[in-house]
Amino acid sequence: MPKAMIIFLYGQDTYRSRLKLNEIIEKHRNIYKSGLNLRYIDFKEKNFQTFADEIKSISMFKEKKLIVLKNAFLNKGLQEQLKEKDLMIAELKSKQQIPPIALEGPMSGLIEDLQNRINKLKITLEEKNKIIEELKSS
Repeated sequence: MPKAMIIFLYGQDTYRSRLKLNEIIEKHRNIYKSGLNLRYIDFKEKNFQTFADEIKSISMFKEKKLIVLKNAFLNKGLQEQLKEKDLMIAELKSKQQIPPIALEGPMSGLIEDLQNRINKLKITLEEKNKIIEELKSS
């Protein structure tokens, strides 16, 4: 699975954050000269689905994507979706299980198998921790 990096530029010093953003964009342009995988998404005009579709799309070239999001905090729909995701993550953490990911393609079986193994391992570790606690208290 490809690795992702999220660079979060935020704050009142818009001058320096803009300089840093321009530096990141310029570095990307110098490395990947085609510019085909540099995208700008303004949430005043687009919705979360546009962003999700862009992340899911696969490039024909071996270039890394750079997606610049603008006005993400102004979009109420995005805020609501992020809140829902946070609630779902909190619920899953309380259950101590990794949710199944709906993927398609040749790697989907492998990922599903790994998720099942991780969930079984977590259950086994929880059982062993209970036994250790019981032995300590005896």
